[in-house]
Amino acid sequence: MNILIAYATRHGSTKRIAKLLAKNLSESPDIIDLKDFFNSDVSNYDLIILGSAVYFGKVQKHFREFIDGNIDTSK
Repeated sequence: MNILIAYATRHGSTKRIAKLLAKNLSESPDIIDLKDFFNSDVSNYDLIILGSAVYFGKVQKHFREFIDGNIDTSK
């Protein structure tokens, strides 16, 4: 099973959570910071786990862009 953990973080807390989650999964997932993610092809992943902090009721810009760019992706 191909797993992707994608996160957006400002101060590093979400990154720490993503790494902790990856450590506790039986599979070895790919972990990416969405500010460094330029390839929006996620079709080779069976499971995508997303994480972002919420500031004033909004998720971070890179997180929104990732969602918007992959909303129609399906297998």
